[in-house]
Amino acid sequence: MSSSFVRKFLTATRDKTSKSIEIFWLVFSLVFSIGTAVAIFSEAFGHQYVLQDDARQHVFWMMRFVDPQLFPNDLIADYFQSVAPLGYSTLYQVGSMLGLSPFVFSKILPVILGAISTAYGFGVSMQILPVPFAGFVSTLVLNQTLWCKGDLISATPRAFLYPLFLAFLYYFLKKRLIATSLSIFLTGLFYPQYLLVEGGIVTLSTIDYIKTKKRIDVKRCSAYLVIVVAMLVFYAAKTSDFSPVIDVETAKQLPGFFKGGRIYFFNDNFVRFWTVHPRSGYFPKGTAMTLWIGLLLPVLLLFSKTFKLLRCYRSNQKILLQIFITATLLFFLSHALLFKLHLPNRYSGHTGIIVLSFASGLVITASIDAALNARKWRFLKTGFALIVSLSIAIFPIFLEEFPKTNTLVRGKAEALYEFFQKQPKDISIASISKEADNLPTFAKRSVLVAQEYAIPYHYGYYQKFRKRAVTVFEAQYSPNLETVKQAIDRYDIDFWLLDFNAFAPDYFSDRQWGSRWHFQFLEHPESIVRLEREEKPALSLLEQQCKVFETDLHRVLSASCILSAK
Repeated sequence: MSSSFVRKFLTATRDKTSKSIEIFWLVFSLVFSIGTAVAIFSEAFGHQYVLQDDARQHVFWMMRFVDPQLFPNDLIADYFQSVAPLGYSTLYQVGSMLGLSPFVFSKILPVILGAISTAYGFGVSMQILPVPFAGFVSTLVLNQTLWCKGDLISATPRAFLYPLFLAFLYYFLKKRLIATSLSIFLTGLFYPQYLLVEGGIVTLSTIDYIKTKKRIDVKRCSAYLVIVVAMLVFYAAKTSDFSPVIDVETAKQLPGFFKGGRIYFFNDNFVRFWTVHPRSGYFPKGTAMTLWIGLLLPVLLLFSKTFKLLRCYRSNQKILLQIFITATLLFFLSHALLFKLHLPNRYSGHTGIIVLSFASGLVITASIDAALNARKWRFLKTGFALIVSLSIAIFPIFLEEFPKTNTLVRGKAEALYEFFQKQPKDISIASISKEADNLPTFAKRSVLVAQEYAIPYHYGYYQKFRKRAVTVFEAQYSPNLETVKQAIDRYDIDFWLLDFNAFAPDYFSDRQWGSRWHFQFLEHPESIVRLEREEKPALSLLEQQCKVFETDLHRVLSASCILSAK
């Protein structure tokens, strides 16, 4: 195979190669994305009770679209419905109208979103460096990372970020007024936080256009900013029954924001907190190793005489710097206004993946081009270029888990789900069992509290949730039966779900699930002391008398039976 053919196939720019080669690399990119997504199908559809972890929060309440009688007067369902972006909830509602269960739809969407992200990612890469192979490498690295993480597979609002933001970048670089405006509008409907990122990029570009006196471009960017501002004002004007957003001082008083809590945000390790800690750190975690090749781009740009390919379309390469500057500013602004702009890592993490994916494509393609153009050892370097290209493509095969499926939750308490499914749709279940996390999704019945839904960002919600959690916790381990009855009456509880070892002395040890509830919601330590002394809580004395269902791991008590007990 001649080096000239390899050069034309791998590193030739669009104007020096055939359209068929560009189509080949685009199709190859899409095949990788769709093939990876389909590989997850066997597990996602292989069992009746399987759903992605985060989808348990964001999708379960949408069963109201299928059956409006589900989750009546449900605090948890009402909250997650209230925070769902308009476009996101509307799309699922339309899917339900077409006969697609929200749970099924959430398993199909990642395939579609991944393909759209790949197509637009390829297009953006071609605008930055018009080499089809670079587009393939960029989208390959992007897909390797997206399918290593739980964002895209979740089909939650953040899964829509990638296709919409890449669409914005593509049309923005192409200077398409209507298409760019539409992509900004859709971003506002599905992932409103990224209006700030897109607005920042437009602002930096506007400043650049003003300096170069490009009036038409300034007017176009001004139109984009009007849309961004209008949508931000719309969201700012919205009121919520669960306001306010929690402030830093309050958050630091809640165990839920520390290690062992539902949202582990505050970390004593200063360096880790600002760099790689989830939610607070600057850098994305859980990415493919190939992503970090992009960090070499600044080095290659310093030696542009050697890496001549990087000179092509150099003006469009500024978009990577604009994204970086915008994301970095928003990262620190989010820390300064902590929780008002949600989480700092949302700005730097997602954009970092996108920027580094394109940067990796540039680095790898430019390096191969430099090797092919070298005068000495051309034959060996041609072989090297082919080996590097093949290695990047097959790299995921050697990963222990690719694509990542460990965020898929498989419900194992099938008999328990079926028992609750046979109960009236308006029942309420009290429990501190880990299995309570799955009941709204797999049993389609309301739980009073569950660890999965202990999200503390909106204090109006979390205050009510915490009060319920404390009440359930204290009632379950109180020696006074009246405390249990008062909890049942206050929250109209119908069933009480217990783990088989809920009253064992070691239930609150660090090895047990109960320790997480102990850490977050226990206000009276004497409950644990009594349990360790093997003093029987009142509820434990009614296990056999009020039991209506039992498995090897769980026991369900009737609340009406508890109320009538003496």
